[in-house]
Amino acid sequence: MGENGSNQVMKLSAFFTSKEKAAPMAQQAQGMLAMAPMMLAGDPTKPQTEEDKAMKALLGEFLAGVQPVEAAGNQVTLTAKWDTLKLFGMLEKIIAIGAAKTKTVPQPLTK
Repeated sequence: MGENGSNQVMKLSAFFTSKEKAAPMAQQAQGMLAMAPMMLAGDPTKPQTEEDKAMKALLGEFLAGVQPVEAAGNQVTLTAKWDTLKLFGMLEKIIAIGAAKTKTVPQPLTK
């Protein structure tokens, strides 16, 4: 990201003792990423609240930025890229949902 960069890039890497040990982990991570959209679908027999719908939409936007897992030798890397304004918009929505949720949490009893 440079002075005029408009994208946020996050890379997570794991190093293994050999590429034979790294390969199964890369496959598992890629499989989990492939399953994520299906897991977001949820249970169609249960009603969804507006909060559930908003969180699923945010998770879908978040997952859209995640790139395929890379495996190079004994290193496995996960890269995610988001437009800065879009990422800040997602964070703003998450904070708003959290703030609304805290208003409904019962307050502790005081003496």
